[in-house]
Amino acid sequence: MNNRIKRIYVAVNDNYVVSASTSLSDFVRTMSGIATGMKKYTYYSTKFKDQDVIKHVDMLGEVYYFQKIENKN
Repeated sequence: MNNRIKRIYVAVNDNYVVSASTSLSDFVRTMSGIATGMKKYTYYSTKFKDQDVIKHVDMLGEVYYFQKIENKN
């Protein structure tokens, strides 16, 4: 991973990456256009402080896994 990138946020649905971003606010904004029932930025910011993977089930029953990947370099 590029040393200038501190972390990347990825959304996986049905074993496919559907979104990726280095900014959590951009990630949440993009996912709000893809998945229903998305919560606000502050919710995900707080959750990602405690865990690296968040499960999201939207209103249509689609399951998404949101993952934060930290650059260890």
